[in-house]
Amino acid sequence: MATVCEPAWYVDSDSICPFGEHLIGDITAPFNPDFFDGISIFYGYLLYVVEVMLILTMLGSREYSLVLFVVVIFILSEFGWKLAVRQPRPVGSCNTTCGMPSSHAVRSVALWTILMFDVACRAYQTEQGYSVSRSFLEKLRSFIRNGHFLPNASTISEDQLVVVVSFWSLVLLPIPLSRVILRDHTPQQVFMGGIIGIVEATVWHFITLFVRVKTHRYVGACVWKGIF
Repeated sequence: MATVCEPAWYVDSDSICPFGEHLIGDITAPFNPDFFDGISIFYGYLLYVVEVMLILTMLGSREYSLVLFVVVIFILSEFGWKLAVRQPRPVGSCNTTCGMPSSHAVRSVALWTILMFDVACRAYQTEQGYSVSRSFLEKLRSFIRNGHFLPNASTISEDQLVVVVSFWSLVLLPIPLSRVILRDHTPQQVFMGGIIGIVEATVWHFITLFVRVKTHRYVGACVWKGIF
């Protein structure tokens, strides 16, 4: 895993964290957690759930691109940025790995940014999608029932855009704050993680656009004797 930045309480592998319990996924469960601690632990694991769901729903090149993107930014964060900076986590964390930048913040903000790029390119004022005459709950039920969390249509309605943006904002954007609440990262580590996530997502978006333009003529064609 990432480089070790040993906190003051850590002596060897038998050392016991005085602040709580170290959970799998580099999440600290503090002693006597309050409501916000519980919500923060939930959001800490929600990121992993989203990443697993992306893997399980790989239906086309876009989903494969998202999964590859998550892998790339994880490697860059754990074995690149943290190795270069080697800044320890704040007092209160039970993690012994380095904390700058927050990989949770990098991945959640990067995913949110890349998804916003995707839906923004698809959004048009169009008749298809959800009728404005329907209630918000009806639109939401239809949205969930039809699995439109990652819209596949070349164009989506404004209603779909609102629901997609709201859904992914609720799922991904609280994750960086949860890392500060659990004291697994400082605000500075989370802030830098968010900045890095936005930059990496923007670069990835334009790389995929370039690849799409260069490979457009191969769409629908058999590649490597029909293997792809």
